[in-house]
Amino acid sequence: MTALPPDVLAPPKQSWSSRYLGSIVRHGIINFFMIVILLPLAWVLMMSFKVLPKTRFGKAMILAGPTFQGSAAATDPGLGALLHKQGTTLSPLRPAGYARIDGRKIDVVTRGELLDAHVPVVVVEVAGNRVVVAKA
Repeated sequence: MTALPPDVLAPPKQSWSSRYLGSIVRHGIINFFMIVILLPLAWVLMMSFKVLPKTRFGKAMILAGPTFQGSAAATDPGLGALLHKQGTTLSPLRPAGYARIDGRKIDVVTRGELLDAHVPVVVVEVAGNRVVVAKA
């Protein structure tokens, strides 16, 4: 068996441009795709989040949150009657805890002062479910 000369087995020499032309074309296609397709698609997506909720179709698709009249808290209607009533702390208030006011166990807070248990207190403010007490 005779050996073939090395120039027959070796691939033909390529110039720089023909060697990298395939990758240049691939990168060009990828860049074209990103600029022409993805950028407008991203813009349309961003604008749809901004404009869609204001359209009639968008308002029908998006649920509206709950509407609150006045206070958003789930208030106990009887808490407003406790204003200026006196009671006794059941637990240490640091600054929140429990107090017995008007025969009811109420979750109360102070305005920052720390009170021990079994201390007489007076209700100074009621806002929603928040009952603020001070030392009597």
